Amino acid sequence: MPTLQRRNDGCFFVRHFYREHHTWQIQGEGVRFLERRGIREGSRFPTDLFMELWMRGLVYHGNSTANRPIALCRDTVAMAAVRTHVRKFHQLIYSTKVDQAWAMVWENEPSTLALEQFRVEVGGNPYGLRSWSIRDIVLYDLPADFQPDFAGAKRFAGVTVQISLAASEAEFRARDVTQYWLEFRDEWRVAWNPFRS
Repeated sequence: MPTLQRRNDGCFFVRHFYREHHTWQIQGEGVRFLERRGIREGSRFPTDLFMELWMRGLVYHGNSTANRPIALCRDTVAMAAVRTHVRKFHQLIYSTKVDQAWAMVWENEPSTLALEQFRVEVGGNPYGLRSWSIRDIVLYDLPADFQPDFAGAKRFAGVTVQISLAASEAEFRARDVTQYWLEFRDEWRVAWNPFRS
């Protein structure tokens, strides 16, 4: 898991293995981004936040200049397609059509659950998904040199979804989750992280 650390000279860095590197320089804006999310020196934080920092160009390796931020995509057709796929995925989970929802998961992601685990997470839980609402979508065009890191995907979307999970038969808990979606030949796939993680 990524960890925010401080060197003896007072500058922050992130310890995380990605793209053959173990340590990453972080810009001040990146430190503020993490602090707004309650992450302080010595704190571990989710890999999806590291990827967001990386996509925004706020972490970089060594003494090189910060990697260029990936361009935001303003394509309204692509944005509509992401929205449609996100809605369909959550509707399938809500309707307990687990195998159909699984078909929308990017299985090449190293942290992806196996189908049987996915079935337990979303279909075998009596207190599962009760409602969802898309709160935000940020869409990126991936440059050709970044595409190998994302199995050749052309676009990447960070989607914030407010979900409500039943904690018991009478109690519901709402929270925001961030999901990452990748476009492969006009089909969008989610890099699945369990709702309860």
